[in-house]
Amino acid sequence: MRCRICHSCAEGPVHSAREMMYGTRDVFEYFECLNCGCLQIASIPENLGDYYKAYYSLNDGDDYTSAESFPKSYIRHARARYCLTGKGLMGRLITRIKKEPEYLGWLRRTGVGFGATIADLGCGYGKLLLMMRRDGFCGKLLGFDPYLGREYKEYRNGVYIARAELSARSDQFDLLMMNHSFEHMPDPVAVMRQAFECIRPGCYVLIRIPIVSSFAWRQYGINWVQLDAPRHLYLHSAKSLILLAEQVGFVVKDIIYDSTEFQFWGSEQYLQDIPRFGERSWDVSPKQSIFTQPQIREFARRAIDLNASGEGDQACFYLYRPLG
Repeated sequence: MRCRICHSCAEGPVHSAREMMYGTRDVFEYFECLNCGCLQIASIPENLGDYYKAYYSLNDGDDYTSAESFPKSYIRHARARYCLTGKGLMGRLITRIKKEPEYLGWLRRTGVGFGATIADLGCGYGKLLLMMRRDGFCGKLLGFDPYLGREYKEYRNGVYIARAELSARSDQFDLLMMNHSFEHMPDPVAVMRQAFECIRPGCYVLIRIPIVSSFAWRQYGINWVQLDAPRHLYLHSAKSLILLAEQVGFVVKDIIYDSTEFQFWGSEQYLQDIPRFGERSWDVSPKQSIFTQPQIREFARRAIDLNASGEGDQACFYLYRPLG
């Protein structure tokens, strides 16, 4: 089992992990690379698509395209402009009342503008892109997802999504996002090369992924909720993702850890044999859950501490394509 990331034969332990999102409890083997730290599935199932049957919502995002009154759209745009650029007194005042959308915090470090051409790989039905359009992003917004329930959809606000791989496009983008999708891709090396070719020099690829070099993996092992067998094919360490990015020419400008309380309550549920979408799950019915609200708040506090120390179980990587 040669590592597919660094090609090392330095095999580590082999782990048997269960499918626990839906609770089928099918078992899949993963192996660790002792060289780069990547945890990867030993054999990609031929029927992998079967494990996505309800993974994405089959609803589309038409609700996000309905017309808004001028005051409401002005408030959205002013807030987004302030969050992205730090400019605008009105936007500054609005953010004291309506907090910053999380995604704008991700984008701010890329320097991307509202007129940029932006792609989202693994977009589902395009919710993030549709939110961006409502918040004032007026450039071309494109989404690609191989598991989309339809061949393509063009929303009436111009957001376009398609059931396609990145390799199907010849466009160049000002920003390419992969929000918790890179770990699902069977050939991450090829995708990283394609991403480098698709992004304009001087621009960024933003990848948000679970991180195996984390407290949660060491604490919970095969019950770590973000292992998510068999959908997560690769659980990168920070080292393996940096290695992969630098191999194709990217410069890793920053790593921001953004884990949440999910790493605790999800993993604790798996320890108790409670599926992610089981009736006793915190996701499904907090009243029937094994947790209390104070426990969830404590999990959230611990996540903040782990992020500050670089031990959170997910992170945002800023990959920069140099000029020239």
